Amino acid sequence: MAGELSSDKIEYYYKKNRFINLLLITHKWRDLLIRKEAAFSIVLAVLSTWLVFVIYMTTATKDFSTFVSNLTLTLGVGLISILGFLVGGLAIIAGTVGSKVLYNINSEKKFDHLMSIIFSFYFGGAVTGVTLVIFIGTYLLVHTPWDISLPGVIVISIIASYFFWFVVVYSIMLLGTLLRLVIMTYRYGYDNTFPDMNEIAKQK
Repeated sequence: MAGELSSDKIEYYYKKNRFINLLLITHKWRDLLIRKEAAFSIVLAVLSTWLVFVIYMTTATKDFSTFVSNLTLTLGVGLISILGFLVGGLAIIAGTVGSKVLYNINSEKKFDHLMSIIFSFYFGGAVTGVTLVIFIGTYLLVHTPWDISLPGVIVISIIASYFFWFVVVYSIMLLGTLLRLVIMTYRYGYDNTFPDMNEIAKQK
């Protein structure tokens, strides 16, 4: 019965394949909150916010608004490029993980680890999308007649900077994941030497 299936078998994902289901199964939300990616991102976000604070305190309001407007546009284009990289990564996975590889991994009851690796790109794309929305909102906000107080500037800067740096750090780490995935699919598909999927998943 479907209720008896575990997440280490492909059959489990016939129905449990929605974003929220996969987010909870793979625990990728931890990457955004408590893992090394989050630690790097918060440090970079604090440094970025400090620079924004200095610029805010030493620049006229109109000039600061222009600075934020140009910055969000430039970084927004960069985020779109990162989104393209994530889509390309998924395309590579789709092209390298064949039916034989899937069968061997499923036979070893390691499909949950493969799903965790693949979902990393899906999760990265979702966070990138959220970051783009934040940047678009910030861009529109600086073009309104509303005055933004210093606390508001700091809060917006912390949130926007954190998400931006998380996307950058996470995407860089996915490069290593992609390389390991290609090696793993070769080993599973050709010489029947089964790598330790737990170690591969941890290295992500």
